[in-house]
Amino acid sequence: MNSKTTWGLLALAMALLGYILIFERRNVHPAGNAAEAERVFPDFDPAKVTAIGIERTNSYLGVERVNNRWQLSNPVYPAQSTGIEEFLQSIALLQKHASIPAHSISSQPGGRAAFGLQPPKAKIAVYSGTNRIGFDLGSRTPTADQLYVQLIGDPRILITDAGLLEHVPTSARDWRDLMLVHDERLTFDQLAVTNETSFFWIVRDATNQLWTLARPVAARANGNAVDYVIQELRNTRVSQFVTDDPAADLERYGLQPPKVQMTLARGTNAVLQLQFGSSPTNNLDFIYARRLSHTNVVLVPRKLADLLRKSHDYYRDRTLLYFSEPSVRRIEIQSKREAFALQIQTNGAWQMVEPFRAPADTAAVREFFTNLARLEIDRFEKDLVPDFAPYGLAPGERRYILKTAVTNAIGPTNIVLAQVAFGSNQVDRIFARRGEEPAVYTVSLGDVSRLPQAAFEWRDRRLWSFASSNVVSVTVHQRGRTRKLERNAQRAWFSEAVENEALEELLRRLGELRAVSWRGKGEEQMRLRRFHEYDYQITLDVNRGGKIEPHTIRFGPLVIDGPLAAVVLEEGQWIIFVFPAPMYQDVVRALSFPEAAQP
Repeated sequence: MNSKTTWGLLALAMALLGYILIFERRNVHPAGNAAEAERVFPDFDPAKVTAIGIERTNSYLGVERVNNRWQLSNPVYPAQSTGIEEFLQSIALLQKHASIPAHSISSQPGGRAAFGLQPPKAKIAVYSGTNRIGFDLGSRTPTADQLYVQLIGDPRILITDAGLLEHVPTSARDWRDLMLVHDERLTFDQLAVTNETSFFWIVRDATNQLWTLARPVAARANGNAVDYVIQELRNTRVSQFVTDDPAADLERYGLQPPKVQMTLARGTNAVLQLQFGSSPTNNLDFIYARRLSHTNVVLVPRKLADLLRKSHDYYRDRTLLYFSEPSVRRIEIQSKREAFALQIQTNGAWQMVEPFRAPADTAAVREFFTNLARLEIDRFEKDLVPDFAPYGLAPGERRYILKTAVTNAIGPTNIVLAQVAFGSNQVDRIFARRGEEPAVYTVSLGDVSRLPQAAFEWRDRRLWSFASSNVVSVTVHQRGRTRKLERNAQRAWFSEAVENEALEELLRRLGELRAVSWRGKGEEQMRLRRFHEYDYQITLDVNRGGKIEPHTIRFGPLVIDGPLAAVVLEEGQWIIFVFPAPMYQDVVRALSFPEAAQP
């Protein structure tokens, strides 16, 4: 460092020290310890402030409190309250550390300019109704931690905390609200969207508060999709305030005409109108937007606009069927092969009631309800269908009808809760029609295949119930040979106690036989599954009140879950099921010809 620089810095330091020692101590009039705690505005109440004006050499910032919310007045735009409240609080806490009398001010070269007050850094006016406080902001003191201010109408200059400067906005952008939409704008019952390809209008039902698509087709709306839009409206923040010019060229922002426009309304009153345009060429993650209640254009993330660009089908409810399971008292299934019905009993158990009576599998009914409720529309095939025959829906390959029971003047009556028909198949989808709606949908064929189609699939998996002591004889037929076991005078099967006990235990288990799962019905299914090649069956003759009833089980091939078997039940046809594998080993061991090999 050269000598000139050294002497220059030393001279500056000496000048600053002289200023502090001479001016600050001689010309500033401290008010003692009590004055140090004295507020600049002792009666100021931030809660009563109704407006603020901040004037600079080339700009003016005004805000006012409207309906308990702060709003910028020029340009008109919502203001964020946090910064404003912090600014007002800092004014309320301003302390008067010292004051400079008028004669000391005029004695300084440049007068008020020496304190940054000619012109001031900013002129601040704060209104509480018709009352006003105002002051000019000057520069910092040489120590930098304090600030010169001058109250309007007061010839003195006060020294106060420089921390106030942290809360004084430099432009309107500092106090602008970054939220694109406030919650009070989200109290609406109608949502209308126009995008590049379509228009849709969604309304909230006043009775059940559910969203409904009103245009371009009347249909249930996807409430979750609408709620997601509302969530994104709440979450979207302005990343940049592009222009406030009411005469700005909107075409350059893709806003003339807009790419997407959304209107929220309550009754006949629009509460919010938003327009979205194009993206800046250098940042496709953002998009230009504006609220029609303001003149400005802003830049926001494009996620919300992309949601509104979707077609009306995105906002349609894809749940195929709605119903309350506890309300269902009767299930009717109609197909080209058969029609049958189940009904819940007074004890809460389900029973097959048409075309025959048999206990129903409670687990199967519960699984049916679960799978039916999970069905979702894969595609909205056509909304107005004049002829359902091409879709296999006149009346349908199969139809499921859920009913509830009500009691009126003429007695109990079944009322339809919900119904759905399934038509012809595509590669991996099946056509569906809901109730008497004029529309056709497609549903996943795999999902629909989980629904039971035949009566036997609903039957309780317990085939029968009898005590082993009521079995009077067992006939075994295998590979063209037959033998019959009967009880002797001592009601024993064999002379050997161990062998006799083993058969008695097997008969006990067969008396409570349960199918692992149902697989098919009828002689044709028996043939396709090659039961005739195995030629193996057992018949248990059971004494029921003096009448002998045969219970025959035919065995077939092994599958993954166990051996296939078939019995004749209420329908009078062979019902194929999976026989319990461990029990089958005991059947073969006790009731077969040892030398008869399986094919």
